[in-house]
Amino acid sequence: MRTLADLGHKSLSQTWQKRVQAALVLDGARELVATWLRIAAEVEEVTDPLDGQVRLFVAPNDDVVRAAALTARWLTEEEVPAALLGVLVRRGAATRPPGTESLALRVASASIDSLVARGGDADRAELARLLEDLTRRDLVKKIGAALGAEGAAVARDRDALIAKEKARMVRAKSDPVPRLLRADVDRELREHLDETLRGLGFRKDGRTWRRDRGDRVDVVNFGSSGPWIAVRYGVYWPALHPEGGPRHVYDTARLKAHDLDTLVVEQSWEAEEDDLVELAVRMRRMISPFLDACGSRRFLVGLWTAGTGVPLSARGSGDLFLNRKPFPHEVALGALALADDDPAAARWWFAEAARSIGERSSRVGVEELAYWNARLQEHPLPPA
Repeated sequence: MRTLADLGHKSLSQTWQKRVQAALVLDGARELVATWLRIAAEVEEVTDPLDGQVRLFVAPNDDVVRAAALTARWLTEEEVPAALLGVLVRRGAATRPPGTESLALRVASASIDSLVARGGDADRAELARLLEDLTRRDLVKKIGAALGAEGAAVARDRDALIAKEKARMVRAKSDPVPRLLRADVDRELREHLDETLRGLGFRKDGRTWRRDRGDRVDVVNFGSSGPWIAVRYGVYWPALHPEGGPRHVYDTARLKAHDLDTLVVEQSWEAEEDDLVELAVRMRRMISPFLDACGSRRFLVGLWTAGTGVPLSARGSGDLFLNRKPFPHEVALGALALADDDPAAARWWFAEAARSIGERSSRVGVEELAYWNARLQEHPLPPA
C-alpha cells in the first residue's frame, strides 16, 4: 500500500517497479491490487464542489488507482482480467457534459499501458475493442501504435471519424439556443427566488447572493447547464484569512462559491415553476437556517469533523455534496476560537491539529499550524 501511494503523479521509475515486483511475491499484495481495481471499476461518479466537474475518483485516490492499474501488468489474466482494465479505460476516458475533461484520464492511460505490457491474447482483443469504443484521439492513437501496422491503420480511420464529429459539435455550440435558454433560467430564478433571498437579507450580484454577518459572509450561488440548476451555498470567515496569514484573503464584496471555507452543492433542480417554488421554501426552511447555524463553533465541530448538520437532500442522496474546507479542520476550529477570544479552546484544537497533521504528513497543515500557534502566543493571557 505504501509503495503504491508513493508513486503519486510521477512516471514509472525502475526503482519503483522493482519495489512493486518485490512486494507482489506475497499473495495478499496481489489480492489487494486486484480488489482495489474491481472496486475502482464500480465506484459512482462524484462532483467536485469547487469547480462543478464530474470525476471518477476524489484526489488523491486517483493516484492510488493509477498505481494499481500500472501494477496490473505483473498480475495474471485470472487475477485482473483484461475486461476489467477495459472498464477502467472506458470509464476514465469518458466525459460528462457540459464538462470536457475526462473523468480519470491518467487511470485510463495506465490501464492501457498494462494491457499493452501484458500483451496476451485477451489483452490484445480488449485493446482492439477499445480502439472502436473510445472517442479520445490521443488514446486511440496510443492503442493503434501498440497494435502494430494493422492497428495503426484502424486508428487513423477512427481518428478521422472522431475529428469530424468534434468539428460538428463545435459548429453546434455556435447555435444561439443555449444563450436563450440561460436567459430563460435567469428569468425563472428572478421570478421565484429573488424575493425570498432579499427577505432573508441577501444582496444580489448576478447569480450570486451575499449576506454579511459581521464575523462571516453567507453566499448562495446558482449555476446552470441547460435547464438544470445547481445551488451552491456556504460561508466565508474573514478570521481564517488574516492579512499576512497562510490563506488567501478574498474581497468579501466579490466572493464566489469556490472562495468559501464551507460549501454545499445541491444538483438536479430544474428551471420549472414547481421545482423553484420548492427551492424557495427550502431556502427559507433549511438552507438559510443551516447558514445561520454555521455561526456556532459547536455546530462547526460536527459539520467539519463528521459532516453532520448538512440539510437533508431534497433530490436524493447522490445530489448533495459537502466540501469540508478548510483543512485541517482542527486548525480552523482553533483559529475561530482565537477570534472569539477563547485561547483555551484554541490551544486544545491546535494540539489536536498537531496530532492529526503528524499522521497525514501535511506540509501545508504544518505551515498553517505554526502560524496560528504564533498568533496564540501573542494573545494576552486571561486574568488570573
